[in-house]
Amino acid sequence: MNTDSRILVVDDQYPVRVLIQRALTKAGYTVDIAGNGQQALQKLAAQPYALIITDLVMPNMSGLDMLAAVKENSP
Repeated sequence: MNTDSRILVVDDQYPVRVLIQRALTKAGYTVDIAGNGQQALQKLAAQPYALIITDLVMPNMSGLDMLAAVKENSP
């Protein structure tokens, strides 16, 4: 797979993010996971992703706040 298929899954609930990661990996995608918005932003600073799948309700930084930061840093 190339980097165009790299996906980032962000969810504060470990079982949910691992379930999504396994399903997408089985479908042939390269999937990274993050437990919160801050972790996701750190991963995004290190490499680009073709798609971000995020929970909207998370402590400290909501999924919408995280996506706003993503858009600001790399529109």
